[in-house]
Amino acid sequence: MSNIDGYVTEVHNFISSLSFESPLSVSLNRKIYVGVYKYVHALLLWREALNQAGSAVSADAVLQFDELLSDLASTQVLALGGLYKPARMMMRSSVENMLRVIALEQGFVTSGAKFTFELITLVKASALADANSPVRSDLSSIVDSYSALCVYTHAASEEFLSLRVPMRTISHFDQSEFEDLFSEMKNLAQRYNRLIYRMYHKELARIAPKSQDFILDALPKKLKGFVSAI
Repeated sequence: MSNIDGYVTEVHNFISSLSFESPLSVSLNRKIYVGVYKYVHALLLWREALNQAGSAVSADAVLQFDELLSDLASTQVLALGGLYKPARMMMRSSVENMLRVIALEQGFVTSGAKFTFELITLVKASALADANSPVRSDLSSIVDSYSALCVYTHAASEEFLSLRVPMRTISHFDQSEFEDLFSEMKNLAQRYNRLIYRMYHKELARIAPKSQDFILDALPKKLKGFVSAI
């Protein structure tokens, strides 16, 4: 086997020297990101409410919700660093974890071991998917997003490939990619908030009024009206 120490040193030097200008230094990009982060922050506030709920909620569902938040954090870091394909793969994982939250909280599964296609079948049979459910379209939308994001993992079409070779080209800002990715992330984060509110609205009172207001401001009036009438 040939000596590759010199190549490893090159990789080490490359990683050590990594730096890039944040795309958020551009006002347009910052405005786009602010519009997305509003909904991500609301989800982080939900984490506080669910952690205080104790046995009133499924501990397994809360664990998967934490992983959803971890996926969204990774998505943001990767996307802001110009790594769009892996960012989309993490965003896809967030959808899987949202499906697990629903399936676990609704009592359809007792662990996180189900395959995604099974989870989709299960959640489509839940009350959230009923004809009169105010979040039916949100559930359908995240399933559609999951299918669309799968092409970045499974498709061989060149338009879905990253092709960042060699390693020094891996991080590269692209305005169109930035806008498309954060548009999809905003869509998902909005719908996650609606689904979480429908399932856990009774737990909202556990957090500070200011945090409650932030969450409620991120929700549509129709959904809030439906829940208040229950």
